Amino acid sequence: MHDDFDAAASYLSERCVYDSPKGPVKGRESIIDAYRAASAWAHATFDEVAYESQVEQSAISDTETVAVIYTDRIREGELWHTHKCRQLLTLDPESSKIVAISYQTLEGEGERLNEFFVASRVVTPTDSEVVHDRISSHKACAANRRP
Repeated sequence: MHDDFDAAASYLSERCVYDSPKGPVKGRESIIDAYRAASAWAHATFDEVAYESQVEQSAISDTETVAVIYTDRIREGELWHTHKCRQLLTLDPESSKIVAISYQTLEGEGERLNEFFVASRVVTPTDSEVVHDRISSHKACAANRRP
């Protein structure tokens, strides 16, 4: 199920902090609002948006931190792009709720995403950095399923 923001909220601590590409977002409701807005933008901008995630077993540093690779597949016209990022999710050992989310850009992903934006004519070359910031914080894919 995609864009199930109520389910996503149930996994976040009330005091969760998301270290997003745009800066910190504090509190469960603010994080869900950011995911909801980014997802709405992506669905309004592109012809197709699909999300998936996978726990990165090799990057788990302890039982309280889980690394997740998020994959967004987006289509505009005939052009497809697959964008990946890593997020570190820190869990509260008592409640098992997520208390911190740290966004990590994977090497070359931002540049490839900007190239797709320009090639698909979603944006002009001068606008592509602004759009990259929007989709990078777009981790609505995190709101689509349990990590």
